[in-house]
Amino acid sequence: MVADLPEGTGHTKRLETLCDALTSRDHQVQVLNEHGMSRTPAQRASGRLGGAEFEYVLGTVARRYGFAAIGLKLRALVAVLHKLSRHFRDEGVDLLILNSLSFYDIVPITVWARAHRVPTIQAYEDERLEVVSREKLGVARRLFGINAWLADRLCSRMADGIIVISSYLRDKYARLSHTP
Repeated sequence: MVADLPEGTGHTKRLETLCDALTSRDHQVQVLNEHGMSRTPAQRASGRLGGAEFEYVLGTVARRYGFAAIGLKLRALVAVLHKLSRHFRDEGVDLLILNSLSFYDIVPITVWARAHRVPTIQAYEDERLEVVSREKLGVARRLFGINAWLADRLCSRMADGIIVISSYLRDKYARLSHTP
């Protein structure tokens, strides 16, 4: 999830709009967030976003950067998979929307979803600039960029559907996923 919940910039508002649209149609929505993108004054580890409940799966909004983030990201991914399994067993899961995730997130979550016959939708809100930027980047940033590039080129084909916010992204993902 790319948003600083419950406050944030445009990403959070778009997520809130999606949550409101789904809950207004009586869908049960749970937002699972791996980690904060930045630190905002009223940020908290769980709460409500529009009509949906949200939680940071590790119970904290703390964030690490560079190579120190890898362990945190993997622990968060395992926590997401455990929560999905528990929800599936207890209440059922009928759809997963993956918002701007990377290769290491999308592949295991999509494998889990396919094993449980749960369709997935990938949502993209912006271009991934880590790879296309020509400025000098550190090794960790390049690895995360490659991770994002792999998600774009390979994982978009794994989705049952894709949501985008611009005609540019619609055209890009139509080419990459071979869907109209």
